[in-house]
Amino acid sequence: MSAHVEKISLQIQNAQVGGKDRMRKLVHRSWQSRLTNLLEETMEQTNKESSSIVDDYLSARGRERCYEARDKYFLCLDRVERTTGKPILDDSVDCVQEYRQYTNNCLSSWVRYFNKQRKIAKSKPKDFVPKQSST
Repeated sequence: MSAHVEKISLQIQNAQVGGKDRMRKLVHRSWQSRLTNLLEETMEQTNKESSSIVDDYLSARGRERCYEARDKYFLCLDRVERTTGKPILDDSVDCVQEYRQYTNNCLSSWVRYFNKQRKIAKSKPKDFVPKQSST
């Protein structure tokens, strides 16, 4: 038997001498300790997995995939806008595949940011020139 199992069996034998209440407390503490360890291991594993997912998005190749997917999606929206003559700022039925690639390859915070920047750029007049400060 392992040292841990021997220690627990010795504690159980000693607890039997002290009565049922002492035995219950010992078993409760033992299970509580095991559950706490299991929970800590699970949380640690989850943190490692989520960290590696974010690292994949933030790597040079991950950013490149995101930018490519974003550009394809926005080009599709522009193409649909030109053919229909209607301004499209959000998703389009014609660009569902590109939208899926875009959202799968980019972090959701990046998708929100890129969409917001597109809306701002589309809302500016084409001949807009920022005012130069004269100092």
